[in-house]
Amino acid sequence: MVKKEDVLDCYRFLLDRLPENDGVVEAKCRTIDLETVVADIVAGEEFLKNHKVAIARYILANRPSK
Repeated sequence: MVKKEDVLDCYRFLLDRLPENDGVVEAKCRTIDLETVVADIVAGEEFLKNHKVAIARYILANRPSK
C-alpha cells in the first residue's frame, strides 16, 4: 500500500494540484507501489496534455538513429 502523503506529493509535483477528492486518494493508496501511482498519473490525459512539448522532446531525443 502507498501512503496518503506520497499520493498527495505525486499530485502536487506531477499535476501541480491536489487530487479531486478523498476517493481518488484512497484508490491510489490501495495501489501496490508508488511507481504504479506515478505511472498512472503520467499516463493520464491531464499530464500528457500539460506536458506534451516536454514529452515530444524526450521522444525525439531518444529516438533510435537510422
